[in-house]
Amino acid sequence: NRFPNPPNQGEINSYINLKLDNTERDDSESVIKDSQLDLDLISELDFLLSDTPLEDLPEPERHRYRETIGELQHVIQQKLDAASLQVMCDASKLQDPETSNLQFHLNSNNITLCVWGNLSKNPRIKSFE
Repeated sequence: NRFPNPPNQGEINSYINLKLDNTERDDSESVIKDSQLDLDLISELDFLLSDTPLEDLPEPERHRYRETIGELQHVIQQKLDAASLQVMCDASKLQDPETSNLQFHLNSNNITLCVWGNLSKNPRIKSFE
């Protein structure tokens, strides 16, 4: 992935659209790794909003940066949802043979994805370890 220039709306829009269209990297490891770039873009936009004097960054541009931050947060959520769905679709392969529970956990410095499910439908099996 090429790092888009956050103030360049065209680059950010292309990046967001391509990312949402790309379903080949919806596995949990790729989503966690790729979401770090989105978080870095959000951090850079937050920095521009907080560090740039008001007279140097007009309100319409500030509004656009805030909208872009929201769009990037939406991308992260969409990708995490897709990764969670893929984990749930692979639940039988990932289940704990002892408890018949799905216990999936993957994290990075900034994002943690946890999925738990009682696959045996046994109400007595409730523990998450």
